[in-house]
Amino acid sequence: MSDVFVECLVKKIPTGVERLLQWGGALLLAVAGVVLILWGGLYFLTLLLALACFVGAYYVFTLFQTEYEYAVTNGEVDFDRITAKRSRKRLLTVKCSQVEGFGRYRPGMKPPAGVQKVLFLGRSPSGENQFYFVVPRPEQGKLLVVFQGEAKCLRAIRPYLPRRVVEPGTWESVHEN
Repeated sequence: MSDVFVECLVKKIPTGVERLLQWGGALLLAVAGVVLILWGGLYFLTLLLALACFVGAYYVFTLFQTEYEYAVTNGEVDFDRITAKRSRKRLLTVKCSQVEGFGRYRPGMKPPAGVQKVLFLGRSPSGENQFYFVVPRPEQGKLLVVFQGEAKCLRAIRPYLPRRVVEPGTWESVHEN
């Protein structure tokens, strides 16, 4: 079997609270910068503080721009979070041979027995075309990882999953992208 390497990039859709924090924080800092210039005069320190407010407003605004990258490499799936296209953090690496459950995720679905934590790594928790892994974690118990089901990633994962863990009917529901 030849080496397999497939990447998928999924942009997270911010929730209403995240949008409020994004716009509210950026607007608050921008207004603070304008107020500093208007009331503080054109002194060096005032302009420096106003510039810091504007840079902070930009930073706060871009902080909520999140993407998830899934990289499938020879039976391992790496999940990374990319924030504002400037920082990357490895969240999790899953060996497909160690997966205890795999199937289509439906919003409102109850986690399988023994799952201690649910990790959403897709566009939104209520989105369509989502799949899940049940992964054993020695320190934390079982972890349910919900991710966006991009067809090319699913095709790369499929040969490495134990057949006994795949929920019946999962592959028939995969749409070609």
